[in-house]
Amino acid sequence: MAKKIRQIKLAEEDINKNSGKEISHTISKIKAHERLYTFLLVIVFMVTISVSVFLGLKVDSYVLYDPSYYLSSFSLSGQSVTLTSNNIMSDEEGLKSPQKTLDFSNNTNHKVNYIIRFAVDEDMFEKCDCKDKVVDYHMIKYSLDGKTVQTFTDETMIITAGMIKEKSDDYLNIKFWIDDSIKGEAYFYGKFIMEELEDMDS
Repeated sequence: MAKKIRQIKLAEEDINKNSGKEISHTISKIKAHERLYTFLLVIVFMVTISVSVFLGLKVDSYVLYDPSYYLSSFSLSGQSVTLTSNNIMSDEEGLKSPQKTLDFSNNTNHKVNYIIRFAVDEDMFEKCDCKDKVVDYHMIKYSLDGKTVQTFTDETMIITAGMIKEKSDDYLNIKFWIDDSIKGEAYFYGKFIMEELEDMDS
């Protein structure tokens, strides 16, 4: 009888011993998984923060440095101008020539100070076989009031500056012609560009 009891005790000790090993092994596996999960969560967290910071800086730089940001609700019509040999004329004829009308609207909620420039329309020049007949900007003349003759003093070709109130429309009438000192074929493809000026009062 005593022998039988002794055998039962040994069996229980073995069970307890084996159970302890299994529990230790299980705890080790759980800790290993915890370390893996923690590492993965840290990586995901770092990637999320990095992307958020990048997008935040990207938006801020767009607002700060893109001059067209506040003109996103600005619309223009009548931007293109084509000048050819038919537009070579004297100042007297130029002042009587047909005018070009540029319409623009400010659909934003704030007033906008702007400049309007005349620029080379590169896309149009790419389509024509006339690059050797392009007129220099010094030879282009224009008038805003039909009385005063003006020329461009530099490559920025600034036509005028002004201010347009929020939720309002405005327009610009302008006459273009080519100085009559030009002989033979002449071409100029231009377009109007509007840029916002910084509000000096703010």
